[in-house]
Amino acid sequence: MTPSFADEVRARLPAALHLPDAFAAVFDWAEAQGQRDVFRRGDSADFGSHYLSIYPPGQMEAAGASYVIFNFEAGPPIHAPGEAMLARIATVAKIAGDGGRLGFWCDADGVQQIVVFNHGIPYVLTADPVVAVQFLGLGYPEPACLEDPTISPEEEMAFPGAPPLMLPLGYRDFLTARFGRPLPRTAADLGLRIPAFDDSDPLRDWMEAETQDPDPSTVPGLTADNPFVVSADLAAKLGPEGLAAIRSAYPFVKIET
Repeated sequence: MTPSFADEVRARLPAALHLPDAFAAVFDWAEAQGQRDVFRRGDSADFGSHYLSIYPPGQMEAAGASYVIFNFEAGPPIHAPGEAMLARIATVAKIAGDGGRLGFWCDADGVQQIVVFNHGIPYVLTADPVVAVQFLGLGYPEPACLEDPTISPEEEMAFPGAPPLMLPLGYRDFLTARFGRPLPRTAADLGLRIPAFDDSDPLRDWMEAETQDPDPSTVPGLTADNPFVVSADLAAKLGPEGLAAIRSAYPFVKIET
């Protein structure tokens, strides 16, 4: 018997994290609706290629649909996360076309937070899983990209040539029936705040503290044994000014001849 999507996620979460009941209920509902599939060119044997849609089959990629696709990834969506991040972070949804994701983080006090990675920039969304799954049902075109929680999805799509908003009606009806909370118009109505790029945020601060500077010997141009190499053709195209700019950025530059 094939394990459920929820059970597959549970089996992959690090020990510090758990799958909240609200997310498990959503996963079970979507799977029961036949909304589980494998990404194009994905490997069905690899759970990372599996996803759940909040829309019926055939509607997920329709114009005006909200970009919410449940899909598991270990750790945060950054290059080479360290062991501490892999032990305390996992993501369970793609919520923007550029790779923005939603997931879980065990904070410094041991509390599990629902977090968003917007263009790779992290922030804490809420500690309430029901609020999080409601947020995903409001209909924002790309929830991870939302900057102003006081505007509605309709207002965010109010630009020339925008397609009509296509709300995930079945998903919304399920949320209301299951949790007894009507969905409001905006993220702010859910009590959500989205920090500005330069604001302090618990997840940002923790990840910054956990991020180690790279070993200089592994970065081209920072040591004599690993210089920044410029081909002869590129050197000719850059000219003296271009090469001077490279040398100002890298202490060790080698021009191939």
